[in-house]
Order: sequence, then C-alpha cells, then structure tokens
Amino acid sequence: MEVVMKRQIFAALLIGLFTICTAGISNATVVISPSTGWSGEFVWSGLGPIDGIGRGVGGGYAGFGADTDWSITAATTSSMSLVTAFDAYVPGDVFALLFDGVQTSWTSTFTDGSGYFHGVYSDLLLTSGTHTFSFDVTGIAPGFYDGAAFAEFSPISTAPVPEPGTFILLGAGLASLAFLRRKQRKQ
Repeated sequence: MEVVMKRQIFAALLIGLFTICTAGISNATVVISPSTGWSGEFVWSGLGPIDGIGRGVGGGYAGFGADTDWSITAATTSSMSLVTAFDAYVPGDVFALLFDGVQTSWTSTFTDGSGYFHGVYSDLLLTSGTHTFSFDVTGIAPGFYDGAAFAEFSPISTAPVPEPGTFILLGAGLASLAFLRRKQRKQ
C-alpha cells in the first residue's frame, strides 16, 4: 500500500512538473511598450501560426516554441501608426496579420525589388485595454520549410479629445462669422 501511494505521489509530481514546464513555453506573449514600440525577428516552421519571437533589437532570441504573439495595453483610445511584417531572408514567404485573434487585411502589401514580401498596416485604432497581434505564414519560399522574418510595431499615440470648452469656442466663432456675413449681405 505504501509503495502504491509513493508511486502515485511521484506520478503527480512528474505531471505537475511537466505542466509547469510546458505552460511556460506554449503561447507565451511578448509585451510591446506603448511608448517605444517593438521591432525584431520571428520564426516559423511550416504554414500556419508562427513558432517563436525574438526578444527585440539587442534583446536575444527565444527560439522555436517560445513566444508566439505580442500584446499591448492602451490606457485610452489610441492609434498605432505602423504594424509591419517583412521578409529579408528568402523571397517567397508571405504572412497574414492576426489582430485580437482575427485575421485582418493589411493596409498594403508589396514585394520589393529583391522579391521579399512586405505587409503594412497603417493607423490601427486601439480601444482602451489589451490587444494581441500575431502572424500566420500563408506562403513559403519554394524548397524551404521554415524561416525567419522581421516585425515592427510603432509606439502608440493618443488622439487629443477636445474639451467641451473647445466646442463652445468653435461654435461662438462660427456664429460670429455667420453674423458678419449676414450683416455684409444687408449692406
């Protein structure tokens, strides 16, 4: 009885250790700084979701099976002027953008003179809260199975919200212009 109980405890410990180790690897997130943005490499093996993200410029590399998406938290309604994925290793790779888990069309895509894919999303509106980004590999260069590419996320900027006093001043100015125009017509 004691041997069976020891085996059950040992098995439970092994399962717990395995769960802790794999939980740290699967679907981890790289946090984008709202004030500085993020740029660096990502990697993949085969079509579908990417497999890993580098730690940003000068930050090292996590490797396959590590980080698989990015997140950013906006304090207020904001915009991100640029989200881009671009290949620079082997021509023929193509990527799709996923924003909050939904595939989102690029604002523009192009292939540069060397044949490398560039996907650009301009002026992305972010509501307050946390948002996620990732990429799916939708095309791979002939003869290759895996690869790497670059991503860039610009810092976010908040659009100034006019105060009620601004609207009152604007309305008063427009009313004054209308009054002056009407007065000129009467003369």
